[in-house]
Amino acid sequence: MKTPPPLAFCSELLSDYGTFMPDPEGQRLAKAAEGTRFQAHTDELIAAWRMASYARAMPWVMAHSMPGAVRAALANSRVVSAVLASAQAKIHTLGLGREDAARVVDLLQRLGQSEQAARHEALAQDPPKQMLQASWRSLLQEEAMRMALHASEQQAFSSLYFSYENFLGRLIEELTSKWLFRTPDLLKALGCS
Repeated sequence: MKTPPPLAFCSELLSDYGTFMPDPEGQRLAKAAEGTRFQAHTDELIAAWRMASYARAMPWVMAHSMPGAVRAALANSRVVSAVLASAQAKIHTLGLGREDAARVVDLLQRLGQSEQAARHEALAQDPPKQMLQASWRSLLQEEAMRMALHASEQQAFSSLYFSYENFLGRLIEELTSKWLFRTPDLLKALGCS
């Protein structure tokens, strides 16, 4: 079995996995081809590039969605509250005296308030970039993640290449009525070989 790609093939900077085809760039290309006989081919090229760009950005999207998932879990977490409520309901079964039972109930109520305050504080904070970066670095320690990143890079850039090759072939077909689907034929038609 082939050795998986080392960490060197994967960027340790999460920001390197953002999209490479921003929407304004696609809009600029679309506007340039608008109303021409090349518009449909340009629209296909833009769509292919944008899909490859967003697919390549999946690791970035995944890492940036983690804080939202944590916030949602915190917002819906009632585990501590449920345990405290259950303990309060069963305090009488412990056989404590009235004074001790009152102290335990008071302690449980203060714990519940602290837990609620901590949850609200956590929900109000945005995760710092350092936290996202640290999470990203820990994901990169997984062999499967490095292999998936390497493959997604290959797929995204192959998609770019082939969509551009298809675009050039369609433009030449539009101009010459010949469909040239092989790179050497395209290069020859463009006068590059």
